[in-house]
Amino acid sequence: MKVKLLSGCVVGTGKTGNKGQVVEVSDTLGRQLLGMGKAEKVSPKKAGKSD
Repeated sequence: MKVKLLSGCVVGTGKTGNKGQVVEVSDTLGRQLLGMGKAEKVSPKKAGKSD
């Protein structure tokens, strides 16, 4: 699931079976995932993305 990056990257925490998988998310979706505890925020640099 790739959505154009607006605010940052999140990395799966494993609750959805995607532990350590970095996903680019929109601001709204990112907030929802963070709120549900299914992801944690990482900076694009830390995620290995160069932009």
